[in-house]
Amino acid sequence: MAVVEEFCLAAKEKWPDCLIQFEDFQTDKAFAILDKFRNKFLCFNGEVLKHTALDFKRLLLYIMLDCSST
Repeated sequence: MAVVEEFCLAAKEKWPDCLIQFEDFQTDKAFAILDKFRNKFLCFNGEVLKHTALDFKRLLLYIMLDCSST
C-alpha cells in the first residue's frame, strides 16, 4: 500500500488535477485502497466498477425476467 500512496502523491504533485485509476488488485485490496485514498485523490477502481456493473446487470436481468413472467 505504501508504493500506491507514494505513486499517488507523486502524480498529484506533478499533475494536481489528474484522475488515478487503480486496476488489477484483488477485490479486498481494491476496496481497501479505494477507501483509503478516495478523499485524498481523484481516483476510481476498475475492479470495483466491474463488480458493480455485473451486479447491476444481474439485477436488471432479474427484473426483466420477473416482469416478463407476469
